[in-house]
Amino acid sequence: IVSDFTPVNMTLELESLECLDSNCPDELAWEETEVSSRSRVIRGISVPAGGKRTIMYSMILEATPEIHFDNHILNLNLILYLPVIPGIR
Repeated sequence: IVSDFTPVNMTLELESLECLDSNCPDELAWEETEVSSRSRVIRGISVPAGGKRTIMYSMILEATPEIHFDNHILNLNLILYLPVIPGIR
């Protein structure tokens, strides 16, 4: 089983799930969870010993997160850092 973070502002395109390896025998499938930040997991992945497996899927960005700038600027080694905090987590 493999899971990935699924933020509330993104929607999985369920039909986009595929194995990109040639002659991939895996039958990949989404399975629902009860965890909102990881709404689905991928079942059916097998990785050969010492090998790798390449999978791909798409997500749609439903809303661009607001960003907030921290009120202070850090001056470290003459480089100015301005922390940015996303509004959707």
